Amino acid sequence: VAAGIGMVRANRAEGRAREEAATAQQVSQFLTGLFGASDPNARTSTTLRELLDRAAGRIDTSLKDQPRAQANLYSTLSHVYGSLGVNGEAVKLAEKSVALADSLKEETLETAEALLTMGRSFQNQGQFDRSRESYERALAIRMRLAGEDIGVATLLNNLGGLHGQLERYDEGIAAHERALAIQERLKSELMSTASLTGLATIHSHRHEYEKSLELDRRVLAVYQRVYGDQHPLTAGAFENVGWDLKDLKRAAEALPHAEKSLEIRKATIGPTRSGDMCGGISS
Repeated sequence: VAAGIGMVRANRAEGRAREEAATAQQVSQFLTGLFGASDPNARTSTTLRELLDRAAGRIDTSLKDQPRAQANLYSTLSHVYGSLGVNGEAVKLAEKSVALADSLKEETLETAEALLTMGRSFQNQGQFDRSRESYERALAIRMRLAGEDIGVATLLNNLGGLHGQLERYDEGIAAHERALAIQERLKSELMSTASLTGLATIHSHRHEYEKSLELDRRVLAVYQRVYGDQHPLTAGAFENVGWDLKDLKRAAEALPHAEKSLEIRKATIGPTRSGDMCGGISS
């Protein structure tokens, strides 16, 4: 019986591997064809948005009767649109990806990623109930398929941020702390900065500035160790510590952090895009 069960599982795994390999090949061919369609001798260059729109418009026809590949690409393009702040298109493509997965009656990590993008886009649009539904469904899928991995921690941080935005501070802290526990267990120090920053933000909103300062200093220490003192993320961490000190009425300590943040930003992203935080702290 044990041998029979093992054989069934092995056959299923082999079948899934073949399907995933076929899907990956279909996606690769689609993308190769998309980029290959551009004329290298053309005088006008294609913008990223034009390329994305072209890809989104071709998925149904180019990958007809290949729903897994379609779902994979819709999820990927949705994420890119969301990263560009094109929330309406991100939601539209994410919904297509999820609908295809539902039609196949199978849940994949790509489905969870599409739901994550959908949740972020709904959140950016102020549709908080729909955002929460998307995050929670994505979390349930990811937990079933992968257990408490880094992807689960990312979803928990998004939920934590949403709760914080809605002033559900206890729920937000619980989500961020659960994410942090996963990241610490997996020894993912750099990823843990998202949880620490989320917790710091909520404690700051609750006027618990000492706790916020402690967390933001932990983030600063990680960024200095990983990126050094000349990186935009390090600049942002210096700025956050500065604001915590300002909120604690410790302006003399806050000002050097603001000045350091401004110095890094001028060196890394130029003076015209650097913030005016120093004025806020010294006021």
